[in-house]
Amino acid sequence: MKKNFIPWAKPFFFGSEKSLMIKALKSSWISGGPYVLELERLFKKKFNSKYAFAVSNGTSAIHLAFLAADLKPGDEIIVPGYGYMAAANIGKLMNLKVIFSDVNEHSYCLDLENLKKFISRNTKAVVTINTYGNTHDLDNIKNFLSKKKILFIEDAAESLGSKY
Repeated sequence: MKKNFIPWAKPFFFGSEKSLMIKALKSSWISGGPYVLELERLFKKKFNSKYAFAVSNGTSAIHLAFLAADLKPGDEIIVPGYGYMAAANIGKLMNLKVIFSDVNEHSYCLDLENLKKFISRNTKAVVTINTYGNTHDLDNIKNFLSKKKILFIEDAAESLGSKY
């Protein structure tokens, strides 16, 4: 019996990606190696960055960001109440106090005016999520948090290649 499904996403190949993917899969590299190094090199070049580290997924990236930020159990973070919940899940895993803030109804991204209602003297970090590839009021959020000396973490996993 054939089942019909509506695909959530469908890969689109427009070059040599498929053959390169097969070549990588046939190699003995399951992590690290020349393909990952090349990816990191290309990211550094594309985004004019000193560092680029490939991880298995966006959730792992958020976890590394929280560890790099030296967040400790009980530290308060604010995350959007809508979006992929990697930041909230990792926050709970690390025993952080996770606070949810509403998002803008047009962009589905964190709303600065609503965020201000949730900032407290205990807030250590705010995570923004570029839901569905949408970017949002990044400069104003960054400036506001900078003045408060609150760490700003942008989850851009869904917005690679988006422009702000």
